Amino acid sequence: MSTSKIKDSKFQIILNQFNLISEVAMTQLHILHKLLEMTLDYKETKEEIDNNEMIIDRIELKMREEIAYTILMFAPKAEDLRRIISYQDITTNLERVGDLVLNCIEDLDGIDLDRNDTRIYQPLLFHMMDDVIEMVQSAIHSFSVVDVNLAQKVILSDDNVDDQMRNTIHILSENYANKVLSQQEISEMLLIQSIVRDLERCGDAATNIAESTIYLVNGRSVRHPLAMAAEKEDEAKEHPNKN
Repeated sequence: MSTSKIKDSKFQIILNQFNLISEVAMTQLHILHKLLEMTLDYKETKEEIDNNEMIIDRIELKMREEIAYTILMFAPKAEDLRRIISYQDITTNLERVGDLVLNCIEDLDGIDLDRNDTRIYQPLLFHMMDDVIEMVQSAIHSFSVVDVNLAQKVILSDDNVDDQMRNTIHILSENYANKVLSQQEISEMLLIQSIVRDLERCGDAATNIAESTIYLVNGRSVRHPLAMAAEKEDEAKEHPNKN
């Protein structure tokens, strides 16, 4: 087999693994959503959840190996190298999403959503969950079809998820303030807070994926806006007549 064909086959393996880890990460998110709406039972679904987590971890390791091999053996050109680096970044963030969702699933199992004082948080979690799922799905799609506009929409929507996290924590603080709490109430308050923080971090991971799409197209990171602004200012000073 020629070097060119070997390189193409490696790129296809990387693409296939990216598609698979994306699919499994989204499956975990949808399982969490069904557990939250109480249409799935945690104990009955635990084996599937654990298997999905194992698949995500294995793909992340395999992607690292394939990417390292491809860079070492084929010295890819700038455009291909950007895509490879983007795949690596996205895989890392999808693995992170998997870990965070697993945390949420385990925390949710410790909350009795049938009680009045915890049921009020269900719609808040639902809303945040829906927005996070849309962010992750859109971020993955933006990279798959190289859609910078969609990636930018994902980045802008991150503030909304941040606001929802702060709002839920504020409501928790108000509802449990100046009350003598049982051990169960303290535990559930902390678990709800943990879930919204992990969902917010899932939104951050989706933002990172969207930023990888922009990096793929423009060749520049948008994760450090102050550093980018300083770099542009330096360039303007060095090349004052540059359009």
